[in-house]
Amino acid sequence: MVELHPPAIGPLPPWDPEIKPVIDTWPRHNPEQDGLADFLTSRGDRLPAAEVVRRGVFKVTEHAIAGSRRPITLTVVTPTAAAVRGAIYWLHSGGQVGGAAVAGDIAPVLDIAERHDLVVVAAEYALAPEFPAPAGLEDAYDGFVWTLENAPLLEYPPGIVFLHGLSGGGGLAAGAALLARDAGHRWAGLVLDGPMLDDRLASVSMHQHAATDLPMLPGLQAMWAAITGNDASLHRKAPHAVPGRLTGTDLSGLPPTYIMCGANDPFRDETTAFAEAMWRSGGTVDLHQWAGTLHGFDWLLPETHISQEMTAGRRSWYDRVMARL
Repeated sequence: MVELHPPAIGPLPPWDPEIKPVIDTWPRHNPEQDGLADFLTSRGDRLPAAEVVRRGVFKVTEHAIAGSRRPITLTVVTPTAAAVRGAIYWLHSGGQVGGAAVAGDIAPVLDIAERHDLVVVAAEYALAPEFPAPAGLEDAYDGFVWTLENAPLLEYPPGIVFLHGLSGGGGLAAGAALLARDAGHRWAGLVLDGPMLDDRLASVSMHQHAATDLPMLPGLQAMWAAITGNDASLHRKAPHAVPGRLTGTDLSGLPPTYIMCGANDPFRDETTAFAEAMWRSGGTVDLHQWAGTLHGFDWLLPETHISQEMTAGRRSWYDRVMARL
């Protein structure tokens, strides 16, 4: 009888030639440095107002809603020159410990909103470690439900809403989507952009990063410790806060979904597993893994060929879904 052994885990795939010089100059992991420091300081990095309104293309208002647990601020970016055709509910990046509702990472979303006359609702959700999970998820979900239920106020056709999250916000988007599905809500689409889904950090892509001196994996360990409050039982108390652990459950009932990541991203395999779980449940998913890069590089290095492909792929998916509504 032939004894089968799991294949050895090789190194990270080669970096894209235009990305590699940036990776080569990145600071390496320093065990004496606080893994959250850069993310905590990013909380104030808001996009200048002029870059949001885009010479009058958009107007910006803020709405303070009660939320189920705490007050939540929603920034609403509305087209000024045409009737609003739908909405994007945006959950920012930052590992659920940093970032801001309207920071640099919203730029690709504003591009899509401008292209399709969509209103953008950006949530300032609670951040760890001050507010460990499920606080961020509660805020993300409450803001999403508010967006779904306030189509007349936001002046978009009911139901034409896209739930879109990046990185830490992508994990919240996945959890909020499952909560909304369970509550009977329906909407147009779900976009998970390099989503942070699984606190176990045990995938092949995580092991490949562990074999490097890059700072991603140690940073993720610090983030998840802050998010969970070092509570190993969080996934049982609040399972939607760690949606990567739900891939063995029924993920049917979600709208058409676009999932993208980088093939050199620590999140590569958990995003793939989430897409596979949706397919197994009969869902409609476009999965794109871009060779030699990480999530978020489409706005960090927009001039590279791979970034332009990433941007075009996301844009084309929105074009297709909007054309069918």
